[in-house]
Amino acid sequence: MSYKKKILILLSISIVFLPFAVYFFMEDISLDHPYETTYLDQEEKEITTLIHDRPAQYIEYNDIPKNFIDYLLAIEDASFFTHSGFDVGRIFSSFFHNIFSDNSLQGASTITMQLARLLYLNQERTLKRKIQEFFLAQKLENTLSKEKILEYYLNSVYFAHGIYGVGTASNYYFGKNLKELTIYEMAMLIGIINAPNLYSPFINLEASKEKTSQILKNLVTKKVLSVKDYYASFEDNVHLEDQKEGITPIESYYLDAVQEEMASLNCVKEAQLRHGITITTYLNSTLQKKVETIIQSFSLGKNDVACCIMEVNSGKVLALIGGKDYKLSSFNRALHSKKQIGSTIKPLLYYLALLKGFSPLTELTSEKTTFHIENYGDYPVSNAGDIYAHRKITMLEAVAMSDNIYAMKTMLYIGSENLKHLLEQFQINVDVENPTLALGSNSLTPLELTSIYNTIASGGLFYKPHFIKSIKYADSYLLYQANSKQNKRIFSRIENDILRYILRAPFDQGLKSYGTPSLLNYYISPRYAGKTGSTESSSWVMGFSPEYTIGVYVGTDDNSKMEDASLSRKIFYEIAKYLDNKDLDFFLPNENLNVFCLYNTLSKKSSLPYMKRS
Repeated sequence: MSYKKKILILLSISIVFLPFAVYFFMEDISLDHPYETTYLDQEEKEITTLIHDRPAQYIEYNDIPKNFIDYLLAIEDASFFTHSGFDVGRIFSSFFHNIFSDNSLQGASTITMQLARLLYLNQERTLKRKIQEFFLAQKLENTLSKEKILEYYLNSVYFAHGIYGVGTASNYYFGKNLKELTIYEMAMLIGIINAPNLYSPFINLEASKEKTSQILKNLVTKKVLSVKDYYASFEDNVHLEDQKEGITPIESYYLDAVQEEMASLNCVKEAQLRHGITITTYLNSTLQKKVETIIQSFSLGKNDVACCIMEVNSGKVLALIGGKDYKLSSFNRALHSKKQIGSTIKPLLYYLALLKGFSPLTELTSEKTTFHIENYGDYPVSNAGDIYAHRKITMLEAVAMSDNIYAMKTMLYIGSENLKHLLEQFQINVDVENPTLALGSNSLTPLELTSIYNTIASGGLFYKPHFIKSIKYADSYLLYQANSKQNKRIFSRIENDILRYILRAPFDQGLKSYGTPSLLNYYISPRYAGKTGSTESSSWVMGFSPEYTIGVYVGTDDNSKMEDASLSRKIFYEIAKYLDNKDLDFFLPNENLNVFCLYNTLSKKSSLPYMKRS
C-alpha cells in the first residue's frame, strides 16, 4: 500500500479518538503575535518589529479586507468557520479520490492544520508529523477563536524571498497596503501561498499569472466573484515592485548587535519565539540618530567608520555604529573588525608604570632611539613626523604628545608580559607578545577598546558591554533580565584616578611645547579626557566624561593607507560636544586620595582648571 493511502486510512481512524487524545498531547496554547519580535529602546519606545527575523508588518484581523478573506477561504478552506480543525468531508473525499490513484495527497489540510504546521512542526512528510498536525489543529481550535486562527495564519504564512505574512507580502510585491490591492493582486497573493517558490512572480511570472487566472475562475465557479468582476480584474494595471533580491534585513547595526547578544545568552527557546517576544534594549534612540547624522555629515571617501558610546559606571551600550552605510555593507565593524589600536594602548602602559612607582612627573628622554631587545633584536622607534623633545619629558607631556619613545622605555621597564596580562583581564586575546605591543600592534574591535576606556572612566571597574535590558515572551513572561551594574575591578582606585586626570593632557594648551597635544584643536570642555591612536590604515579617538565613554574608529577595510586621519577627531568632537553636560564637573578624586597631592603632582604648566595648584 502506498504512503499516502496509509495516511488517509490512519487519519480516518484517528478522527474517532482525536477529541480525547488531544488534551494529553500538549500544554495550552497562549499566543500573542507568532514569531514576532518587537524591539524597544531604553524608554520602551518601539524601534522595529520583525517576523521570522525579517522586517514585517503584522496585520490584525479587523484590518484584513473582507473580500480577501472570502477569496482565501473559498480556495483554501471553504468550511473554515464551521469545522473544528479538520474537515471530515474533505478527508474522506481525498481518501476516495486518491485511494486508487497515484496523485499526491491534496485538499485535506485545513487552514487550522496549516497553521499548526507553520507554528509547531516542520515540512517533513511522515505519519508522525501528520498525526501531530491533527492533534495540534484540534488544540488550536479549542484555544483560539476562528478570527485569531486566521489572523495568525495570514501573518505566519510564507510568500518566498524570505517574506512572511500577507501584510509584508503586499508591500513587497506590489508596494501597497493590503487594503489597496486589486482583485487580481489579491488572487496572485493567494496563489503564491500554494507554492511560494513556484508561483512567485519574481521566480516565474508566467506560472504566477496562470495560477492567478485559475484562482479567479474558481472564485467565479464558487460564486464568490461575479463574472463582471472577473473580467474587470484582468483590466487592472498590476505593477510589481522591483525587489527580486528580497528585502533588506533590519537596517541597524545596533539591532544586529542585539541579535548577536540574544544568541549568546541562549535564553530564548523555539517555543517562546513562536509566542512572540519583546526585547527591551539600552539603545538611546535620540543619541543613535544624532550620531548617525554626525557621521553622515562627513565625506569618508574610501574610509569606513565605527562608533560606540557606553554609559559610565555601567555596561550599557547607548549607541553603536558599525559602518558608514548599512545598505552598502552590513558588516558590523564595531563588533567584528579587529584593527591595530596604535597609541590608544599607552594609558594601560602608564597605569602599570604608576603601580611600579612612576608618577605623572617621572621624566624620560625623548629622542630618536633604536632599542636593542633581547630575543628580538634591534627595534628603531620614532615619533610621528620625526618630532622629538631632545630632552627629558614627563609622563604628562608624553600623554599629551603621544610620545613613542617614552612609551617604549616605559614598556621595557614594566615588561610586555605585564601588559599582556592586563589586557587578558578584559577577556582580550593578545596576538603579539613583543615590545611592539607598547605602540599598539595588538588588534582590538572598537567595542573592546571602548570598554577598556569605560573601565578607566568608571573608576577602574570593568563592565561587560550589554545591549539587552530584558527579554519577555507572550508580553509578560520574563526570560532574561540584565544586570548592567555587575562589574569586575581591574584598575587600582588611586592609580586609576591619577590616570583619569592625566588623560586630560591631550586637550591641554598649557602642555604645548615640542609638539601640539593630540586633541588640542578639538577641545570641548574641562569635562573630557581622551587619547588618540593611529596607524597607516586607521585612526582612533577614545574619550570620556563623567557620564559617557565615546569610542570612534575611522579606517580602511583592506588596510590600505587611509584618507584624512583627522576624521576620527572631528567625529569625536561633534559627538562629545553634543553630549557635553556643562553642569557637571570632571571626576572627583577618590576620597582616599589626597586631592592636594594629586593636583600638585600634575604639571605646573597646565592651563586647565583641574590641574591648577590648590
